[in-house]
Amino acid sequence: MSQSQNFTLSEAGYVLGRSPATLNKAVDTGIIQARQRKVGNIIQRLLGRAELRFLRLADELEKDLTPAGRRRLYGALRNLPDDAHKLQLGQLQLDLAQIDNV
Repeated sequence: MSQSQNFTLSEAGYVLGRSPATLNKAVDTGIIQARQRKVGNIIQRLLGRAELRFLRLADELEKDLTPAGRRRLYGALRNLPDDAHKLQLGQLQLDLAQIDNV
């Protein structure tokens, strides 16, 4: 999945095993940011690579990270180059290839 590839909330929900309503709530509460695309009279919310990676990691690390830690993790993922497969965040090192292949 490349940075320029975006998924609708329905598509992302299918990939992540979550409902589009849950993803909508995550966007509405500011946990993640969505891009927008106008299709006819409808505005679609789109999630990119950073958002999908974050949501997968958040499930695994939810109990281990504070809300501030999750925000730092999301920010680091948004700034990560497309071809990066490792993330170093302080003492935390994550192998993103494992979650990209799920």
